[in-house]
Amino acid sequence: MIEKYENFERPTYVIADSHGDFNTLYSNIVKYLSDCILIIAGDVGLGFYDEEYYRKTFEELNNLMIEKHINCYLIRGNHDEPRYFKEHLINYSNIKTVDDYSIISIGDKNILCIGGAISIDRNIRIKNDEKKYNDNLGWMKLYNPYITQKEVREKTLKTYWKDEIVIYDEEKLNEILVENNIDFVITHTSPSFAWKNGLDEIKYWLDRDEALRDDLSEERENLTKVFNKLIECNREPKKWVYGHFHEHNVETFENTEFIALQNCDFSFDCYQLI
Repeated sequence: MIEKYENFERPTYVIADSHGDFNTLYSNIVKYLSDCILIIAGDVGLGFYDEEYYRKTFEELNNLMIEKHINCYLIRGNHDEPRYFKEHLINYSNIKTVDDYSIISIGDKNILCIGGAISIDRNIRIKNDEKKYNDNLGWMKLYNPYITQKEVREKTLKTYWKDEIVIYDEEKLNEILVENNIDFVITHTSPSFAWKNGLDEIKYWLDRDEALRDDLSEERENLTKVFNKLIECNREPKKWVYGHFHEHNVETFENTEFIALQNCDFSFDCYQLI
């Protein structure tokens, strides 16, 4: 089933990569935004703390959104626990997580949302998460000898999720394209042909993760498949906006403008889509 979120037409802005810096996000919204739609293109920073922390944080953010007449949608990045999006764990009146292959409709314009990306430092994150689990297993057993390893796993907060990757879901895409035009696409990373496509800057990580090069190539090829499918079905998007690379860049491929955004915990790179 395709999820569709509908709003009347208002100015619609996209930012990316808040990385859990909710104080900066809050203050920038207070300064710069009102009466609009706001979409965060991944790396919101969900999953690094317990659910109670996010409940309090997003209740406060939702109150701000209500006051400022903003509806906010959150797309999955690699630094986000996918469960928050699949299970809609952030689901308030004015701020919501949306799952991959959801449609946000603003007036008569449709935005296709696809999250996910690969963490180039994933091996270190996996190693640190395992150390944290082993440490927790030790002290939790002291206080509760009957606690299971599964229960300790569930209580140990993570920094890496193996299902962080971009998925090419042709069945869902076909379902979307039967009834919907696609005016815009928002993702966390970008197709293989789009900026940023050099690997020199991440040589350090490539040398420490032998599968990384191929995995990065595959994930971006998955988004290229999405683009090609849209073209094939005469659904060429006007614009495609993404984050992940922490730099601003604009280029045009065929008839689609591709816009990369700076990480908003560093600079409030707020792009007006509509």
